[in-house]
Amino acid sequence: MQYTKLILVTVFFFLLLWCNSKTKDSDVQEKPKSEEQVKVEAKDTHIYKSKLIEEIREEMLKLANTKSIKVGNFENLLFEGKNYYFIKINGTEEYSYLINYSGFNVEGMLLKVSKVSKDNMEEIEKLAATLIQLSDDRINEARAKSIYIDLLVELGDKTESKVILENGLSYEISVNKIEELVFLIQ
Repeated sequence: MQYTKLILVTVFFFLLLWCNSKTKDSDVQEKPKSEEQVKVEAKDTHIYKSKLIEEIREEMLKLANTKSIKVGNFENLLFEGKNYYFIKINGTEEYSYLINYSGFNVEGMLLKVSKVSKDNMEEIEKLAATLIQLSDDRINEARAKSIYIDLLVELGDKTESKVILENGLSYEISVNKIEELVFLIQ
């Protein structure tokens, strides 16, 4: 159990590092943000980054309840000086959420699926859509599923796909050879 949590936290940590370094090395140049755009982003109370960890926890429990998802205890983990909540889903180690937070603010959220198969694709979509809705309360269930499906379509034969939405959040799916799927929001 501890070993699984350590692996999950390590994967999340390296994904965060990898995503940060990837954006620095990217050939795609973003338009500089005007001062007005920065002010609007700072005041956006709809995205998870502007909410307290307890608010996110309460919202997750509400969303999960409406979608018949059994969310386990929020286990607090400390790894390399960073705080995480590890949450088992549906009483199995197959699905889990990991929430990275600093102080009272959430920095990133992740869904890890240890084994992807044709049989659990619908369940994975529901779990990912729940996390997308949690990331921005303006996104309804249909839009959340659409975002997830678009990421899957873009994934194709690649091992990762990523999109940055108008809300400024990055949504990314990565898969590996042992049929693990990681869905990351930051």
